[in-house]
Amino acid sequence: MIDGIEVESWSTEEICPTCGLKGLELRHLVYKKDEGFELFIQVCPKCGFKEHEFMDVLQRGYVKYTIHVKRAEDYNTLIYRSPSGLITIPELGIEITPTSRTLPRITTIEGFMTEIRDRLLALFSPEEINSKIEKLNEALKGKLPITFVLEDKSGSSWVKPKEGTLVEKIR
Repeated sequence: MIDGIEVESWSTEEICPTCGLKGLELRHLVYKKDEGFELFIQVCPKCGFKEHEFMDVLQRGYVKYTIHVKRAEDYNTLIYRSPSGLITIPELGIEITPTSRTLPRITTIEGFMTEIRDRLLALFSPEEINSKIEKLNEALKGKLPITFVLEDKSGSSWVKPKEGTLVEKIR
C-alpha cells in the first residue's frame, strides 16, 4: 500500500491491439479514502499502449462541487468526472452534458478548459465563436475569474483542490 492506494500488477494473456504482443500487464489500483475508486490499467511493455477503466468503490448520492477559480493555482485543481458528471462554467456560457458515450476523465480544470477550446476551434469557424474563445483564453490567462461547477447524480465525480482553492460541496 502506497499513500492509501493498494497496488497490484500481473501479466495477462491479452493481446495488444496496437502491436499484437501477447501478455499485456494489468495494474489494479484501489484508493479507499474519500474518493473511493478502483483503476484498472492495461499496459503493453513493448509499444506502451495504455487503456484504463475507472470504477467507483463507494455508494453515494448526488454531489455538486462549485469551484471558484480566481488564481493560477486554482486551475491545477484535479477533477475526476464520472460518465454521469455535468460540467458548467456560467461566465463562459459553457455546459458539458453527459451522454451514453461519455467516458470517465481525470484531469485539471486547465485540462478541461484547454480541451473545450480545442473542440470549439475544431467544430466552428473562428468568426462563429471568436468572443467565446477570447473569454476562454482570458480565463486561462487568469484575467477572468470563473466558476467551474461539477454535478453528478451518481456521486462518483470528485475534486481534489490545491491549498487555498475555494470549493463548495453539496451532497
